[in-house]
Amino acid sequence: MSSFIYLSVDTLPQAPVNNLDEITQIVLFLGVACRVIIGVSRSSCNLIMKIMSIILFLAFQRSDNGLNSSHTNILKQIPMTSESGKARFHLNGKTVPYAVCSCHCTYALTYGPGLTTPVYPERCMHRPTPTTICGEALLVGTDGEL
Repeated sequence: MSSFIYLSVDTLPQAPVNNLDEITQIVLFLGVACRVIIGVSRSSCNLIMKIMSIILFLAFQRSDNGLNSSHTNILKQIPMTSESGKARFHLNGKTVPYAVCSCHCTYALTYGPGLTTPVYPERCMHRPTPTTICGEALLVGTDGEL
């Protein structure tokens, strides 16, 4: 089975997340980890971020239904989208996708003349021995989607 990796080609400056409240950092990390590491969909990550904000609001709420200024500040720091969270970690840098075969051979994307979507070889062309070709399918799905 093939997979894709993304290699960052940018250097990461100091992330603005370091200046946020620790509670906000944990919420951001949860949202970004779900999106980037676990692979949860963007809309599901956004739902997670919003639910975390509601949970914190309810936990911070005083008996008079108000919030103190510190809690208000924390809630204002929490973005409502995973994309905004990724930006706070400087994870929106330029990346280059590669198709990776299970034999560990990598293939950079290429664009055909006039195409805006990347093109990869359909099958791995790696030769583990001089007389054999790996031949494993590189693209996931039957319609050629990545």
